[in-house]
Amino acid sequence: NLTAEGGQAQLQMAQGALTFPGVFEQPRVPFAELSTELQWKHQGARQELYVRKLRFANADAAGQAEVHWQSSEGAGHPGVLDLQGSLSRGNAAQVHRYLPLVLPDTARHYVRDAVTLGRLSEVKFKIKGDLQQLPFADPKQGEFLVTAKASDVQYAYVPPSAVRSAATSKNWPALEALKGELVFNRQSLEVREAQGRVAGLTGLQLTRGSARIPNLAKAVVEVNTTVKGSLAQGLQFVNNSPVSAMLSDALLQATATGPADYNMRLVLPLAVLAQTSVQGSLT
Repeated sequence: NLTAEGGQAQLQMAQGALTFPGVFEQPRVPFAELSTELQWKHQGARQELYVRKLRFANADAAGQAEVHWQSSEGAGHPGVLDLQGSLSRGNAAQVHRYLPLVLPDTARHYVRDAVTLGRLSEVKFKIKGDLQQLPFADPKQGEFLVTAKASDVQYAYVPPSAVRSAATSKNWPALEALKGELVFNRQSLEVREAQGRVAGLTGLQLTRGSARIPNLAKAVVEVNTTVKGSLAQGLQFVNNSPVSAMLSDALLQATATGPADYNMRLVLPLAVLAQTSVQGSLT
């Protein structure tokens, strides 16, 4: 249905793909199925696009969305977007594929390297505002919010790639079998109300934890954990991680028995891991 001012159409796709140049690092996105109703309008240089009743599914996610986009003045201006939707399922390890290129490489690659396993449910996402201002550090500019329930997540809060660049031989132990809430809010990333265990140290249970990067463009990871487990495995955590060097390897020969509760706060500047700070208590 076409006129001089625009048109409308229905789109259905099975086992196909769409390409989003300049939007995603991997621009080709395959779909097992996709359906939507399209409407577009144009008047002079002004253009508008409505994508209604969008339904989609692929190996990474399944969901629905409503989209309204309109052009803006200026060569190369990406326009103004109002996107709202939800996912019934998602693969946490593939979240990085769908982070827009307007986010810095360091942010997208951190998510790629840090979140290596996991399932997402009850995912809700909203992007509203001038795309030139994304991710809308100033709330007046717009909204960029993604929330999800996460389960069975493996999270390397300091990815091995960051450790290699810091020229240290010891990795920070990852957290595994995590469940909690994952939140992207403007330029920040948070893991909230997390529970799980420390990878490789099955006797250390994370009973309450959180991780936060206030600004993905300048990635400083703030980790707060409450861990319950054996003193012996607590010593293993210290001696097999960079914490040992911070203590001048003072506990390498130490031994301990019995249970304990640990509270620990880490502040890890990923670009300068030598400036990592650790605070903790033991009861």
